[in-house]
Amino acid sequence: MCPLRAADDWLQVHFNGQWNPVPVVPGTFVVNLGDLLQFWSSDAVKSTIHRVIFTGGGAAGAGPRYSIPFFLHPQRGSAISDGQTTIDSYEYVLDRFDKSYKHRMELASGAGGQQQQAAVSA
Repeated sequence: MCPLRAADDWLQVHFNGQWNPVPVVPGTFVVNLGDLLQFWSSDAVKSTIHRVIFTGGGAAGAGPRYSIPFFLHPQRGSAISDGQTTIDSYEYVLDRFDKSYKHRMELASGAGGQQQQAAVSA
C-alpha cells in the first residue's frame, strides 16, 4: 500500500505487453495484491506484474522514494478454496516461487548442486 502524489510515475504495472504508469488518484492508496488472493477470490481481485523504478521524475523537492514490500500469507498448511478447488496455502506459495525463480527448480532437481560442483572442480 502506498500513497502517490500527482507527479509520481515510479509505480508501473505490466499489461497489454508494456509497462504503464499507475495513475494517481488524489487521496487514495495503491495496494498490489498477490496471486493467492486472486485464486481465493475466484479472479474477482487481479494480481498484476508490477515494478517500482526511478524515472527521474516526481515533484521537485519531494525527497527520496522508498519501496517497502510486505508479504502476508495464511498460516502454513491452511486450506484455501475458491469455491470449486481447495489448495494448501503453503504448497501454493512454494509452487509460485518455483515458477518465478528458475534456480529453485534447479536446486530441487539436483542440477544446481552438479553445476556448483563442476565450477569448484574446474
